[in-house]
Amino acid sequence: MFPYFLLHTDTPCRLLEEGLELDSQALQCRINESVPTTVVYAIWSDAKRHPKDNFKRFFKIRERLRQALSNIILPRNFSCILSIEGASLLEEHIERIALLSSLGVRTLTPLWYGEDSIGGAWNTDVGLTEFGERAIKEAIRHRMLPDISHACWRSAEQIADVCEHFGVPVFASHSNSYSVCKHRRNLTDRLFQRIVSTHGLLGLCFAPEHLTLSGDATLTDLLLHTEHLLSLGGENVLALGSDFDGIGQTPAGLSSTDDLPRLCEAYSKIGYPDPLIRKLLYQNAQSFFADFFSDFEYHFFENKII
Repeated sequence: MFPYFLLHTDTPCRLLEEGLELDSQALQCRINESVPTTVVYAIWSDAKRHPKDNFKRFFKIRERLRQALSNIILPRNFSCILSIEGASLLEEHIERIALLSSLGVRTLTPLWYGEDSIGGAWNTDVGLTEFGERAIKEAIRHRMLPDISHACWRSAEQIADVCEHFGVPVFASHSNSYSVCKHRRNLTDRLFQRIVSTHGLLGLCFAPEHLTLSGDATLTDLLLHTEHLLSLGGENVLALGSDFDGIGQTPAGLSSTDDLPRLCEAYSKIGYPDPLIRKLLYQNAQSFFADFFSDFEYHFFENKII
């Protein structure tokens, strides 16, 4: 089994809400002692909650994750990165970005659903607000990587504009191709080309409704997205996003990290050579984060999270 690098999981929220531990079989994202692993753990701001409540909840979830990490013996080949999904928790307090960065947040998915103080998510046609654009710039200033997943195309283009202006790669932690599955949560070929041209990164999302309009996804549907994005020059920018522990259903045959060897086998069966499979599973993401944070100290929690 190759190592793997998952760019988006919602595991921390489940740790708090369900009282689970990181080695629980109830989780979709499970730590495997024998497989080198890097996971981006996202702290989600629920759009149904008041932004003030989401801000307070961030600290509870972060502390629960810290406890869970200390409750098990972590394998030497394990590391993780902290992210925020949904920036409404800022409540238009721009100074909170510096605080969140100091607490180890390294990637920021500013939008999630609907319209808020940041701008419009995938189910709207609303661009960034004035505060939203300021927040993206401030995040970049504090070496926090903006993420266009969940943004509507208009907002995503504006985030990409800001990133390109400051020489930052365009990043989508868990998105798929709109050309393959016409769900507005997916990215257009134009947006993906901006990821390619800036040497960015896109993590494939495992949510069945974003893989096929039927909602009954299989590994074949994930392969179709991979094939299309590779045809657009994605060999060095494609990775795995997953969205494990944030999705109720998964593609058939890919119910948890334990099933990732099946994805390797599927890639191999359609003729992908091992070097390409390694890129898709971990090397592209590993190289991307090493390059982006090369001049910035980003270890915390006693180096258990990066």
